[in-house]
Amino acid sequence: PLSESLYAIPYEWYEKYGIRRLGYHGASHGHIAAMLLSREGEADKVVSCHLGGSCSLCAIDNGKSLNNSFGFSLQAGVFHNSRVGDMDAYIIPFLLKEGMSIDEITHGLEKNSGLLGISGVSNDLRLVEEAAAGGHERAALAVEMFINSLVSHIGAYTAQLGGLKQLVFTGGIGENSVSVRRRVCERLAFLGVKLSPERNESAQKDKIISADDSRVK
Repeated sequence: PLSESLYAIPYEWYEKYGIRRLGYHGASHGHIAAMLLSREGEADKVVSCHLGGSCSLCAIDNGKSLNNSFGFSLQAGVFHNSRVGDMDAYIIPFLLKEGMSIDEITHGLEKNSGLLGISGVSNDLRLVEEAAAGGHERAALAVEMFINSLVSHIGAYTAQLGGLKQLVFTGGIGENSVSVRRRVCERLAFLGVKLSPERNESAQKDKIISADDSRVK
């Protein structure tokens, strides 16, 4: 919807330059919606979490995207492996005044932020989690910030959808990280999200991981 797509910038910038939130990972989120419609008969009140090198969340209702965490570019939304995600735009003019060039700033925001920027270890979540388990404080902070970002967006989308029926994890991290799924769902227990530990830890892909008595599938 246009009410979700536009930024609160001068409307003329949208008309002249086409600046709006575009959303990405459409093939992934569209596939999730189609699969849910096929299997469950509905794709209502769904939050689809595409987590990988790039991460985006999509609020889906009646099989259609209601919101997406990406923006005009991929440089927005939730925490990424090496991109910053959401950030105060005025950090850029501040850094320019501090003497950094625009190329240095954009490189830092695109290539040296996210998991890599905070941890200083890697942009690969597996290596960051391994370092965190070994007592690396910045790695642990990076993982915590990643989880916080996901929970915040899921919570906001749940409010926008008027509830949550289905929560989907996909992408390299979403499919393979037992710990990310567990930690996110633990934080969402107040919404009726309840994992089955055995199902979550199973190596089988393309599966239901919630407990039978979970209010959210």
